[in-house]
Amino acid sequence: MKARKFIILFLASVLTGSFFSGCKEDVYESRIKELILKDMSFPSSASSGTQTFRLEDLSHYKISPNTEWCTAIIRKDSSLIRVNVKENTTYDQRVAVVTLSDEIDTTQTRTFNVTQAQLDALLISEDHYTVATAGGQVTIPIQTNISYSVEIDDNDADWITLSPSKEAKTRALKDTTVVLNIAENDSYEDRTGYVYVVSDKDPNVKVTITIDQKFEAVLNVDPLVLSIDELGGVVKVTVKTNIAYDVHPQDDWISKSGTKQENDTVFIESFRVESFTEKKKTRTGYVIIENPAWDDLQKKIKVTQTRSLYIENDVSVSAGSTVKVELVNNTGDDDITWESSDVKVATVTSDGNVQGVSEGKAILKVTSSDGEHTYSVNITVTKAAEEESEKTE
Repeated sequence: MKARKFIILFLASVLTGSFFSGCKEDVYESRIKELILKDMSFPSSASSGTQTFRLEDLSHYKISPNTEWCTAIIRKDSSLIRVNVKENTTYDQRVAVVTLSDEIDTTQTRTFNVTQAQLDALLISEDHYTVATAGGQVTIPIQTNISYSVEIDDNDADWITLSPSKEAKTRALKDTTVVLNIAENDSYEDRTGYVYVVSDKDPNVKVTITIDQKFEAVLNVDPLVLSIDELGGVVKVTVKTNIAYDVHPQDDWISKSGTKQENDTVFIESFRVESFTEKKKTRTGYVIIENPAWDDLQKKIKVTQTRSLYIENDVSVSAGSTVKVELVNNTGDDDITWESSDVKVATVTSDGNVQGVSEGKAILKVTSSDGEHTYSVNITVTKAAEEESEKTE
């Protein structure tokens, strides 16, 4: 009897303990710390990416980025997190912090970073430059946040060269410059060249710079008026030009006698002028300097040859009479020698008075004191007026 009672009491105690044990609540433990979260990186374009957690129950988690350009959702049915980023239109890299928190155990949180690359930029405000014929330097301002290279078109490498410049290697926009050296345009025509600024990261990111160089033909001659005396000789002009040219004397008493090149653009042209023996005060001739391709640049040089010492007309005087000879003297020398070729026919004083002696002909000659300038005219002496009168009677 006692044994039966003991068994009943034992079974009752066992049943009672099992009941209370079944009613006890389970204790929740968050697994957020066990999740393997990774930082994520995206290009500058609008993009998305995921992080997958195999067989993890994500139903009691929530997710929140700290910026509007980055959004994130939890796909509870697939045990993954999807992150979306908008296009980065700035020239700086940006970073968002994404927080994952446990909605049951609110003390449990984790974070990871979302980094988005900057918008690559090669900003060139001016891509067309015009350079003078003489050449020079072209400075091209560039704003960029990437490294770049400068390439000169193969067809233009003989007249466009690159000066050293620093490359941009920063995530933020940086001011840099490209300096081009442009040679003088000696092609005799306008020309156009091309320079390319190319991203080192993406060859498709390329900016084309156009270089126009004019050719302005220059032909200057100084002086354009030359004077020389009757002795002739060599006269010179200075030609400043960037084109080839021809020299054409227009008169047979002027000839080209040589060219001396001072430098690339300055030349000295010499012309020989023959002696002037005609009985004239002056004569005028011309020299043409030109390149037929530029008619408007033709230069005409006027050459005037003048007698320094001359008598305009022959002298006629009767025997026993005197005439004053009008002498033109441009020598600057007043010490002039007068001479008659036959003093039995006519004589001449030191101041140019010719006296007839007897009927006949003679030569009157004048000479400068240095002997370089001389001129001669004929003297005709007629019979004295009395003799003519007697012969008439």
